[in-house]
Amino acid sequence: MTAPVTQTAAPGGFSVQFVLPKDVTLASAPEPLDTRVKLREVPPSRVAVIRYSGLWTESN
Repeated sequence: MTAPVTQTAAPGGFSVQFVLPKDVTLASAPEPLDTRVKLREVPPSRVAVIRYSGLWTESN
């Protein structure tokens, strides 16, 4: 299973977020090898999700 991912428009491209399991903390998360990757903690929230086939089409 892959981690939940979000994507939002950002200046110059997109911001992509990978959601880590709730038992992973900032202290226990692996250190990113790419300096563009930042770890941050966000408050818990309830969200709705959709299933994505992995294939991009205009209808998706």
